[in-house]
Amino acid sequence: MNLSEVESKYKQLKDAISGRKGVPELFEYVEKLGYKTAPASRIYHGSFNGGLLYHSVSVTETLLRLRKVLLREEMLRHVSGESCILIGLTHDVGKLGTEGRPYYVPKWNSGYTTNENNNRPVYLDHAVRSVMIVTQFVKLKTWEVQAIVGHDGQYISANKEMAQKETPLTLLLHFADCWSAFQVEATYNIPNEEWMNEEKSDSSNRRPEGDNSGSIQSKGS
Repeated sequence: MNLSEVESKYKQLKDAISGRKGVPELFEYVEKLGYKTAPASRIYHGSFNGGLLYHSVSVTETLLRLRKVLLREEMLRHVSGESCILIGLTHDVGKLGTEGRPYYVPKWNSGYTTNENNNRPVYLDHAVRSVMIVTQFVKLKTWEVQAIVGHDGQYISANKEMAQKETPLTLLLHFADCWSAFQVEATYNIPNEEWMNEEKSDSSNRRPEGDNSGSIQSKGS
């Protein structure tokens, strides 16, 4: 997705849930915090200007696809498209920090780092801060809160007690977040030279189709 595509898809997703009370005010607020320009992480994924918006749109689109593919018909009404869009777009808004206290700041040479200056925000896990920001405007359902808080899954120790108690929405968001971060956006998922050379070596050692030389002969042949 290029920048214009991300902006267009973001508007479509946001408009789709604009009827929910507080949603327009929520997005007006996070946009003022830098939602469209902030990075999604320091170095791991979306570490560029606008990376958070890119990540949020990517996660939301993946989440909606997973909902459609993985959930049985009777479960769809318990995991609404509205919930998927809302938590997909807002699960990481805690990475914006608070007004005048950004979570990430530019490094002197390039990229971003967490803010350790005097204006750093009060420490909170970013998922907890996401819930704090969202609930200033939108009343979240319990399973939406769990999904945002637990979206990093068992990668972080704070979610240990949630193991095997996740709702379908929490699991779907975690899967979508991982896929988007590790496969769609990550800078380290490009095959390196060693891997590519290994693939070429394997390919050159394969026998042409139909060539049975060296194969184990069947009994009695």
